[in-house]
Amino acid sequence: MKNKVVFPLTLLTIMTILAFITPLFSNPFSINLEKRLSPPDSENILGTDELGRDLFARLTYGSRISIELTLISLFFAIGLGGLLGGIAGYYGGFADFTITKIIDVLLSLPGILLAIVIMTFFKRGELSLIFALTTTSWISYARTSRTISANLRETNFIESARISGGGFYYIFKNHIFPNLFPLLSTQATVGAATIIMTESSLSFLGLGLLPPTPSIGGIISNGCDYLLESPHIIIFSSFYLLVLLWSLYRIADVLRESLYGE
Repeated sequence: MKNKVVFPLTLLTIMTILAFITPLFSNPFSINLEKRLSPPDSENILGTDELGRDLFARLTYGSRISIELTLISLFFAIGLGGLLGGIAGYYGGFADFTITKIIDVLLSLPGILLAIVIMTFFKRGELSLIFALTTTSWISYARTSRTISANLRETNFIESARISGGGFYYIFKNHIFPNLFPLLSTQATVGAATIIMTESSLSFLGLGLLPPTPSIGGIISNGCDYLLESPHIIIFSSFYLLVLLWSLYRIADVLRESLYGE
């Protein structure tokens, strides 16, 4: 496991560090029309965009925003999904029926389509993005939480806690969630990659953050207009996104192998 995870984890760590320190030394918003669409050189290692802004600085700044949005969305998605799934699995009956039907309805809609609909009706910005990303992400955590909670509710230690007067919150916090945490941790790694991809897709479609705030999807979208003239914009930004997603998916694979012994 250690050998398999070292490279993607190191790569992800380096990209995260660069995302937070590069904008301190290179301004991602600085316009230089004299150098617009310039290829990579000693001053701009990945070249510049259509306004002469440093492409590397904008990619790293955009990935920093993506990481921040992803962490916040994951926090709310895991909290909401874990709680609702725990309620459905622990109580069963009407609560389980209601929550399960809501999950089934949302599962019938493609996540990106649901995110597009949400962003269409709300003002573009970070809060709207977090709401859209959370809404499309909590479902998988709710299903996992429901399954584990339903399997555990009849076990001896849950029965003992219930007889001792423990309520749902106490039992979920001390007995159910510790059993959920390893599964949710693995799901969160895959979920992070999915959220980043969704956010990039929304930005690509013009439904993400408002300009001039950079995002990887928005940079790729703008680069499409200059594909023949300056292909370096799409090449480098697409490769940057690919490496980021690959690292997260690879780490998730290793965690799953470690958890399930595959």
